[in-house]
Amino acid sequence: MSSGQGQDDPRQRCRELQVIVDAIPALVFYKDAQNRILRVNHAVTEALGARASEMAGTEMRRWFSDDATAREDADLEVIHSGKPKLGVIERMNLPLRGWHWFETARLPEHDEHGRVVGLVVVSQDITERKHLESQLLQAQKLESIGKLAGGVAHDFNNLLTSFFGLIAAAQRTLPSDSLAHEYLALMQLAAEGGAHFTRQLLAFARRQLIEPRVVDLNGLVRETSALLCRVLGAHISVETELHPKSVAVRVDPSQISQLLMNLALNARDAMPESGKLTFQTASVELQERERWSLPRSPSGRFALLVVEDTGQGFSEEAKDHLFEPFFTSKALGQGTGLGLATCYGIVKQNGGHIAVDSKPGERTRFSIYLPEVDAPVEARRSARSHGPVRSGHETVLFVEDDDLVRHLSVAALSSSGYRLIEAAHGEDALRATAEHAGPIHLLVTDIIMPQLGGVELARRFRELRPEAAVLFISGYADGALNEVAPNLAILEKPFTNAALLARVREALDTLATKPAR
Repeated sequence: MSSGQGQDDPRQRCRELQVIVDAIPALVFYKDAQNRILRVNHAVTEALGARASEMAGTEMRRWFSDDATAREDADLEVIHSGKPKLGVIERMNLPLRGWHWFETARLPEHDEHGRVVGLVVVSQDITERKHLESQLLQAQKLESIGKLAGGVAHDFNNLLTSFFGLIAAAQRTLPSDSLAHEYLALMQLAAEGGAHFTRQLLAFARRQLIEPRVVDLNGLVRETSALLCRVLGAHISVETELHPKSVAVRVDPSQISQLLMNLALNARDAMPESGKLTFQTASVELQERERWSLPRSPSGRFALLVVEDTGQGFSEEAKDHLFEPFFTSKALGQGTGLGLATCYGIVKQNGGHIAVDSKPGERTRFSIYLPEVDAPVEARRSARSHGPVRSGHETVLFVEDDDLVRHLSVAALSSSGYRLIEAAHGEDALRATAEHAGPIHLLVTDIIMPQLGGVELARRFRELRPEAAVLFISGYADGALNEVAPNLAILEKPFTNAALLARVREALDTLATKPAR
């Protein structure tokens, strides 16, 4: 009998309900019809740093670090209307935790006559969810911009290749000491500046042709930081804090050096008078690699590269746009807005993640994560020779859908002694191959073409001419080269006539040294 009375005891039931409400991780407020707090749960007292007894009978605005007027007005609206409001997204500044995002439900309590006598306010912390949504939206935005940038760079590279060809053709007809020849040389320099611009766009868009190999991240940082000491100036000190053991990563070393250079130059501009730039490396384990879209690491660990400066820092608004192309926080005319966008593209193309933490007026810290590999460091590849290129007599099939690029390239090769067959796309090239009675020594083909792309063309061409060599040309690969071997012969657009002749000769000489089957 006594146990039944215990179950009906209002005080016991109140304690039991309080235990249940305290177990809820959300902030729970119970308020009266005058919008005063009656009870709160444990999550509220923990977040606001106050006792429940202190809060009883007070208004909410007393306990928050921000202006809670808007939230109190929302509570009053529900009390007056008697209609619940669910799924309201709002931001609160908690005294012990700072700004957090919440999803709030406001539920009125009615008596037997339908009058509102109380209000339950339940606010679920969704800060982490908002952070993940923001990351996803940012990634989607940058991906969309990257596709646009890649397309623009592809078309622009065709134009620049045409410029290089036309300049070379005009220079051949003019005396080398003429004023017009000098102007053409200046045009060549301007076009090369445009080529650098498109390379930056392609880096952001992750469309650069890269040559990854296993390198020691510590060694890359040492080499680059030694160069930077001379570039940054005496007013900036450069320090390195490197992992005691080798940190092996599979990356394109020239890209990582470019990344470090871009971050360092950005840091220099943020420290006009004096400052310190620090490079750090480490080998770490990550629990949430999927959150950052990082691939699985072959070794189970990740290389951490930190670049930190003591400069002016970025505002929160600037951080939201930091990696977008053409966004710059510098004064007008002092930045192109491609430096950090290029960094973003380089990191992503090498399978990594880049994050920034900045405090205005204090520092900026870039953290880069790359999958660590358990493999020996590969030897540095030798640079190509830039000596004189001898002419040839071999037959070359040249395939390019841009008419001007094709005509100028064919003219350059023909003037150097080669016999040329030209085609506007893959199907034309296969027909020309089948109809040509003599040998074809080399196929030179663009990768991205309508109807039949260069990769599939090369496969079908080799079935017809297995002894021939193949040289790919491309403004950007767009993933098409993932299907083929990593040691391809590739000529990047925009290219000059000299570069074209050199690579064609190199491909043919490589073919000549192969043993006959």
